[in-house]
Amino acid sequence: MLCDQFRHALVIGKFYPPHLGHCYLIENAGTCAHNVTVVVMASHAEHLSLDVRVAWLAEHFKTQMHIRIVGVWDDLPVDYDDEVIWQAQVVLMREGIARAQSVYGLLPPVDAVFSSESYGDRLATYFDASSVVVNQGRDIVPISGTDVRENLIGNWHFLPQAVQSGLCHRIVIVGGESIGKTTLAKAIATQLNNGVMQASYVAEYGREYNSLKLQVMRSQANKQKSPVPSVFDCQWQTQEFTFIAQKQIQREQQASLMGCPYLICDTDAFATQFWHHRYMGYNSVELDAVVAQQPKRALYILPDINDVVFEQDGLRDGEHIRHEMHEAFRNALSQQTQTPWIEVKGSVDQRVAQAIKAIHDIHYEFEVSRYE
Repeated sequence: MLCDQFRHALVIGKFYPPHLGHCYLIENAGTCAHNVTVVVMASHAEHLSLDVRVAWLAEHFKTQMHIRIVGVWDDLPVDYDDEVIWQAQVVLMREGIARAQSVYGLLPPVDAVFSSESYGDRLATYFDASSVVVNQGRDIVPISGTDVRENLIGNWHFLPQAVQSGLCHRIVIVGGESIGKTTLAKAIATQLNNGVMQASYVAEYGREYNSLKLQVMRSQANKQKSPVPSVFDCQWQTQEFTFIAQKQIQREQQASLMGCPYLICDTDAFATQFWHHRYMGYNSVELDAVVAQQPKRALYILPDINDVVFEQDGLRDGEHIRHEMHEAFRNALSQQTQTPWIEVKGSVDQRVAQAIKAIHDIHYEFEVSRYE
């Protein structure tokens, strides 16, 4: 097929979720046409939102400016033998094309319909366009949306980076000071990486910030010939906690782009709220807004405090607040209903075993819930 053979190619689909087969189809259209309109057609009954699917595809094709991604809601029934339904579906597709023109400017009439489905030839007739069938037998890119929905992790390598980032399972370790969060998070990631499931570890930013803050204070004290300050001399402001939460989310986002289906996070922005309240004595609307931007969590893990001896490393408040903070986290996790959580106890190996079991237990439920 000649490059730039068509002036305006149309690609439609649910993209539920977008996978590399879809990308191959769109890339073929982009090679053969001066303009490509991709219309994402999502039902309100489906779990993944229309905006999310459009955003993922737009991110994947962001460097190919002649490929435009738009979305329309499509709650019509599917019946390839019903002409009335066919015409109604085409109306929605034309609405998508009109939406693309309202954003990107006037486009030539559609003169090619690219599809990997058997309905492609018939769809092309409604636009008086050529039909181009790509990878219909899934022999070039052997994947379908059904395959992904039925086995997300098993078909993880067939997902574009933006989709992997959005769908990765985020496991978060939270709790008070010196309860083994970092040790546990690293051990879980190692255990998963030793098996068939790959995981990325996300380090805590707040601890690094605290260390740097104390270094700056001590440097200033040294210049002023003042006593060496300790962590108890730190003065905090709300904007610092907001900054820490934003940086933690950024770290998580960067890790999600590494392509692993699991992120093991040593704390998150949700936990930062507890430390803000601990030091400031009140809740912050600004910080709450940042926390609300966090992607969905698959599991929270709260380590028990009774199996780890408190260790003062110069950055911690002290053992006297461990029980208070632990109960605060436990109460908050018990009251929320969005994310499953467990409390792990015992040695490091025992905690890891409990965590891995919980990850396997929530795996199927979490995976299916994305598509209900």
